[in-house]
Amino acid sequence: MQDQIENVRDAIRWSTDYLLKAATTTPDTLYVQVFNFADRYRGSYNDSLNSVVCPFYCSYSGYKGADDDGYTFSWDDKRPGTKISLSKEFLEKNSEEFKLSKVHADNFICSHVPGTPTFQAQYTTGGVLYKGRASNLQYVTSTTFLLLTYAKYLNSNGGVVS
Repeated sequence: MQDQIENVRDAIRWSTDYLLKAATTTPDTLYVQVFNFADRYRGSYNDSLNSVVCPFYCSYSGYKGADDDGYTFSWDDKRPGTKISLSKEFLEKNSEEFKLSKVHADNFICSHVPGTPTFQAQYTTGGVLYKGRASNLQYVTSTTFLLLTYAKYLNSNGGVVS
């Protein structure tokens, strides 16, 4: 692995440079481009690539609309992460077009808080977040990251979960 570190850095540098160029070339349109792409090419990618990708890298969630709530953040479903990222625009700039993202981010947070109407999370008897699947750590780690990121956004901007 050590002999591949430069290749990994080059790959990361290329992709971040690409995103930065796309974001600065057309300010405020990168999110719109992503959502337009997702809206145009709805469905699971294995609808067209099933014979090649499955059973190794199957998509189980497929496309969900931008207005849908998603409560599981995984390799296959990025909706909660997207909503939390977009809610930052509403929190920092009070941009009305991102208000719904804040609502969805709040719903995601509440889905992990016992006693709330949207509570769906599982906890061990010791109080540790648990997902009843293989690869539990990936779900718990990514969910924890989102919870902490959203808490930081709220704290920095005087926001609250509603």
